[in-house]
Amino acid sequence: MMALLQASIFGDRLPTQVEQDDATRLKRIMDITRGRGGGYRFCFSALDTKEPQEVHIDVALGDALRAFLEIVSRGQSVQIVPIEAELSTKQAAAILNVSRPFLIKLLEAQEIAYRLVGRHRRVKAADLFEYKQKQDSSRNEILCQMLADDEQEDQI
Repeated sequence: MMALLQASIFGDRLPTQVEQDDATRLKRIMDITRGRGGGYRFCFSALDTKEPQEVHIDVALGDALRAFLEIVSRGQSVQIVPIEAELSTKQAAAILNVSRPFLIKLLEAQEIAYRLVGRHRRVKAADLFEYKQKQDSSRNEILCQMLADDEQEDQI
């Protein structure tokens, strides 16, 4: 299993200007090479034969790579969390952008599944992301309702 990359892809630093510029250039290349079906096609000279080699990247993988490049090009840090990873409460709280005590209250209220390893709680990334998705959906529904209510009041 791939380990959780804790600080960022770049270690404990932000991308350098050179890395940001490289990400911007590669993102532009991806935009140009995007096919009609949404995938990406690149053509490279093979190192051994110097013959052109075409490489196709599927839509989902290409879009994920492009999103990564977009973040790096803005000089921001990136964290990758494999869906099967088990997180400490500190890591899980950081992902949700909440305090560790607040996360523990969520765990004890059975809002998010967890397991004990000795005395330590471990949260599956999949369960954490499921909770986050539910919270985001609920928040969006409430905001949409508030906007609809606001529009009705404006019409009165």
